[in-house]
Amino acid sequence: MIAENEKFPGGVNYFFRESSLYSLFYTHALFIPCFLNMLFFD
Repeated sequence: MIAENEKFPGGVNYFFRESSLYSLFYTHALFIPCFLNMLFFD
C-alpha cells in the first residue's frame, strides 16, 4: 500500500477510491429497487 502511494501520489488514489465508491453506490441504487420490488410486489 505504501509503494502504491509512492507510485501514485494524491489525485490518482483519490480518483480510484471515489470512482469505486460511485460504482458501488450506482449498483446498489439499481439493485435495491429491484429487491424491494421482489419483496413487496411478488
